[in-house]
Amino acid sequence: MEMRVSRAVVLAKAVLISLVFISATRPADAAVSMEFVGDPEHPDTCLIEEKGIRVKDGHTWALPGCVEAQCSGYGEDMYIDYYSCPSMQVSPPCKILPAPSLPYPACCGKVFCP
Repeated sequence: MEMRVSRAVVLAKAVLISLVFISATRPADAAVSMEFVGDPEHPDTCLIEEKGIRVKDGHTWALPGCVEAQCSGYGEDMYIDYYSCPSMQVSPPCKILPAPSLPYPACCGKVFCP
């Protein structure tokens, strides 16, 4: 009997640790889009057209409307990845409270339930 209890306790602890690990490592939800910006004359760079400048692979910058952009290389191709807030819906009395003055992703709405 003692052997079965011991196995049950070990199994319960393993499940609990796994659930904590999974919930702590869940990726953040976001909307993502990509724009091809490859230029063979300027490898490993992205052209930010609205600013007229080139940035290197890995460079990130903020855009209006709670959007973050990142220059990313995939193989020999270069893209600008755009990350924005996920679509959310809540039921009353809960509300979505955005923080537009903060940088992405902190500017995305947070659910508040009174």
